Amino acid sequence: MKQFYKKYGKRLFDIILAVPLIILLSPFMIVIALLIKFSSSGKVIFVQDRIGKDGCIFPMYKFRTMFDKPRVSTKEVFLDDMELFKTGKLLRRFKLDELPQLLNIIKGDISFVGPRPLLPSHFKKYNELFKERFDVSPGLTGLAQTSGNIYLKREKRFEYDLLYINQISFFLDVITIIKTIYLVFVGEKKFLNKNNK
Repeated sequence: MKQFYKKYGKRLFDIILAVPLIILLSPFMIVIALLIKFSSSGKVIFVQDRIGKDGCIFPMYKFRTMFDKPRVSTKEVFLDDMELFKTGKLLRRFKLDELPQLLNIIKGDISFVGPRPLLPSHFKKYNELFKERFDVSPGLTGLAQTSGNIYLKREKRFEYDLLYINQISFFLDVITIIKTIYLVFVGEKKFLNKNNK
């Protein structure tokens, strides 16, 4: 049953959920696009190469939240607030910048639930230690994102990714999506397990 869901059911679940969502949210996404356009100069959609299933590279879509300039922050996890324009801060807070990834889901680049896709520069470094991570499609959200996310060390996030791969199921996907929606509204800090720091 697990292998059937992993091979067939998961993709069907993604399509059944993503297609109605993108239709329903299209007017809202148009409003977001206009707000971005009027808030700062630059493209509305930010496109970045990421690593998908089996190490394949794909373009991941996001609403742009940063000023159209090179990053000045050297921090790995936390962004310098000066890099985000006002609308961008709001989009980041409620994860609305991730909405264009519904297109990635429909295309089959990612799934709703799975390990978050890595940058190509990280592939060689972590492929040997966590190669199982690339046996499944990356996700819009995952166990790491509902267990501390940015407050976790990278290795700990990868451990959650492997735990998901070993326990993958329809019910786990549904629970993870529900937890993600909860986190969007209450904020990650309120759900943070300090023992995971």
